[in-house]
Amino acid sequence: MTVRRREFLATIPVALASATAFACQGNVNEALRAFLQPHVLKRNEGTDQSAKYLIFNIWGDDHLRSVYAWRWLAFPDNAIESMSGTMFHANPWVHARLNDRGALVECDSLCPTEASLYQLCDLAFLIDTFRDDEIAHLLFAQRTGAFLSIEVLERVAGKCQQNVPVLSSPEAIKAGATQLLHAYAVRVGIKIMDRLQEFCKQNHKELMVLLSYPVGAVWHACNRSSSDDPDNTDWHPHYFKNYLAERGIRMVDSLPAHVTEFDSFRLSAKEYVDRYYIGHYTPRGNHFFAYANKDAIRNWLNPPPPAYQNNQEPLIRFKGYLPG
Repeated sequence: MTVRRREFLATIPVALASATAFACQGNVNEALRAFLQPHVLKRNEGTDQSAKYLIFNIWGDDHLRSVYAWRWLAFPDNAIESMSGTMFHANPWVHARLNDRGALVECDSLCPTEASLYQLCDLAFLIDTFRDDEIAHLLFAQRTGAFLSIEVLERVAGKCQQNVPVLSSPEAIKAGATQLLHAYAVRVGIKIMDRLQEFCKQNHKELMVLLSYPVGAVWHACNRSSSDDPDNTDWHPHYFKNYLAERGIRMVDSLPAHVTEFDSFRLSAKEYVDRYYIGHYTPRGNHFFAYANKDAIRNWLNPPPPAYQNNQEPLIRFKGYLPG
């Protein structure tokens, strides 16, 4: 199937009207809260006010957010419609890619200033910017069931050590593009975890990684959905968790805690997740997540938090906090 270049961005909804309305309101300093937080750590944790213990949470699609030059291109129609006219929070940010040797490459934001955000309203700029962007090519295939360039597909598959997806039908192309995009993102995540661990070693810090999940992942886990279900995304695949273990990186996976608690209730999976989610966690969900990780964090810290110290000292003390 041949697709003209201009159909590329026309098919992926970029919501130019919303970009026009909110370009001047975009937070140009919005940092990628996903894997590229190590980029910020060097600035925040390289001072005498830094912490010895670093807790690094990875939310479900944070792997993908790390590779997006402009996350807006990945939004489905309903997300675009819900945010248009009210918010513009997914403006371009610092992101990461893999070079031809599979090594990590940090990429600057496409629009690092307030004035440059207006370029998102220029269709010619968007076409020129994303014409050869390999992640945009995967998003296009995921949306349309057609690949713009087999050469790009083969190059991306090689970078993340995956087989080239089957191109037998539009549905097969959509599934293959989704799988390849996630594999690419997780591969970037692995490379950045290496960099984060090295940063911690060089600066004498301890690292713990927490894995958290969106509502759909918890629902599928509680529902015992098949791994073959196309809607059951394995956000943190076993090979990623195994890699962390092999590298000696402490990790707490919150999904088993959800399944264990669900099994103690007489609720449907839908009723269970409604207790904790309104898109992201509710306050009750945050409380659950904190307690799911509490014991691992308590056993990790040295000395333990005051509430867990048995040294006869009063729990309320201000030495080291107040002058004099």
